[in-house]
Amino acid sequence: MLRYLGDDVTGSAFRASIYRHARALAMLGVKRGSLVAQFAPNCPDALAIRYAANLLGAATMFLPAIASAERRAACIAHIQPTLLVAFAQTTHLVPEAVDARVVYVGTGARSRLDHLARVQPDLPVESCAQPDDLAVIASSGGSAGVPKASERSFATYSMMVS
Repeated sequence: MLRYLGDDVTGSAFRASIYRHARALAMLGVKRGSLVAQFAPNCPDALAIRYAANLLGAATMFLPAIASAERRAACIAHIQPTLLVAFAQTTHLVPEAVDARVVYVGTGARSRLDHLARVQPDLPVESCAQPDDLAVIASSGGSAGVPKASERSFATYSMMVS
């Protein structure tokens, strides 16, 4: 289904990763109405985390790699995520003074989302999402400072994807 850095990820392995991440995110308090923001590379884990959060009824946002730490902090403060996920390749993007719970994938001695997900069962997780719930926040603009946040419900985003 996916190829990343020369490795193939099968559909069943990807689905299992989504279910394990959904359980891990739920253990961290993510639920319907939450927002999971990610400073993420384009990789299978980032996609699995996004889909896992959506499965729980939570919205997701891939944060832009804004050059200024102050503007990154302002962007995070504006969207107020329940959980902020950073990867080994993106830890430098997490502002020092961030008012959000931060977890890591592939790095860090504590708060490791990947370690928590790895030990979860990969049994199906029922979707909690409702059509009018917020599903995705897309970064847009930002030429004059902090990017705008374009919000889309599950129904709207599903229509766009279809």
